[in-house]
Amino acid sequence: MHFRDASIYMAVVGLTSTTALAAVAPFGQCGGVNYKGDSACASGFHCLKYNDWYSQCIPGGEAAPPSASSTSAVPSLPSKVPAMEPNGTAPVAAPASSPAEDESCDADEEGGDAATEGNEGDDESCEADDEPVPSPSSAAISGGNTGVKPAASPSPTATSASNPGAKPTPSASPSPAAGSGGNSSAPNVAGSGRNGAKCNLDAAFKAKGKKYVGVATDQYTLSAGKNKEVIVDNFGCVTPENSMKWDATERSEGQFTLDGANALVSFATGNDKLVRGHTTVWHSQLAPWVSQIRDKAKLEEVMVNHIKKLVGTYAGKIYAWDVVNEIFDEQGGFRSSVFYNVLGEGFVSTAFHAARQADPLAKLYINDYNLDGANYGKTKGMITHVKKWIAEGVPIDGIGSQSHISSPGTLFPISGVPAALKALCDAAPECAVTELDINNGKPADWVTVFDACVDIKNCVGITVWGVSDTNSWIGAAGGPLLFDGSFKAKPSYNELCSALA
Repeated sequence: MHFRDASIYMAVVGLTSTTALAAVAPFGQCGGVNYKGDSACASGFHCLKYNDWYSQCIPGGEAAPPSASSTSAVPSLPSKVPAMEPNGTAPVAAPASSPAEDESCDADEEGGDAATEGNEGDDESCEADDEPVPSPSSAAISGGNTGVKPAASPSPTATSASNPGAKPTPSASPSPAAGSGGNSSAPNVAGSGRNGAKCNLDAAFKAKGKKYVGVATDQYTLSAGKNKEVIVDNFGCVTPENSMKWDATERSEGQFTLDGANALVSFATGNDKLVRGHTTVWHSQLAPWVSQIRDKAKLEEVMVNHIKKLVGTYAGKIYAWDVVNEIFDEQGGFRSSVFYNVLGEGFVSTAFHAARQADPLAKLYINDYNLDGANYGKTKGMITHVKKWIAEGVPIDGIGSQSHISSPGTLFPISGVPAALKALCDAAPECAVTELDINNGKPADWVTVFDACVDIKNCVGITVWGVSDTNSWIGAAGGPLLFDGSFKAKPSYNELCSALA
């Protein structure tokens, strides 16, 4: 996904240099089948191939960009890739004017293809080729130790599950949720002490009245190094990097492959963790056959069926779903995607209603990146649209801010994150930081983000996009995560322990 604070780089340098216009912006697309744009990355970035359809400018070096036929492989697939349709075809033209919302009231569809995220780890699912694993039990995922309840618990509003169109009504505290289950005992903040961690970060966050500190993982990373051990010891929620994305779950129409997703849900169930489902409707990592649909009724049917199958399969086992992912452009309008171009804005309402019907208890989120500046166009667009949709009865429970950020951050200074998060959280019943990594982050930067969530009543949790720096979608050089390549807790992790004490 990740343009991060460099996402408007081109707009800035373009004012001063015609030569700079030939350089692809940081985290922008630089190659892929049928890609017609520039291939040279901005200074300090190089073009890395993720698959035949997409290459992206990521930090480091001045390596020559791979050609569309290059066979070089990415060491660790990012969780999201940018805006080109996965089949390599040029996107269909967006409607000239705001298209009429065609959502067929009961159309339980969801459409959220959105931003070009060069992603965090949403690149094609490695899980599809894994050995089948037993389906998760029908019991609700425990969701982890619920922790010490604060004197004043968060009080987001909750959308009525029985009436998806109803406007949110106040509730005393965040629902323990679909899938929360929850151990009622107080959390062991001290933790195991393994791998240099001075506390159980999830437990420390819960002691502040929050629901979880989570981490992105999947079957293939759980089996690598000490990932599983670190997750069991220190995190209370897991988000699948790739195993629930469309290209991993429904590569051919109506044929679902859920082995990887089942494995992750089973891991969570067995280890008392919550699960954040990610994601049902997104423009990237989309099965090619979906990208080729141009008939409105057909695309609506396909989207609704996909949502119902995926969300319904894990009903009662998932705390929250990223229903639509990265649907806005940098100015706050709609990104060009097969969903928006064919269905218009109505795909959002359709998607959320479909998800609500499939699982009345799960929290339903809209998720995006580059929401780290309160006055940025995308942030304002998100807030405006979410308020409008909620007022219209669309069952949106939360806004997810991915927060792929850099330190110090020239366009999105980390000092501005608290105000941006507060503005987002004010627009929805609840909110969360969903894919956090901080390139070149210092301990104080991490504390700033965590403190921001602690200070906002309806901010329920923070998810870090990976365990170890070596697993990060942006590479280890900037040390973007909380554990180093040897799975040792970094100073930033232990500073958070102190700050939350």
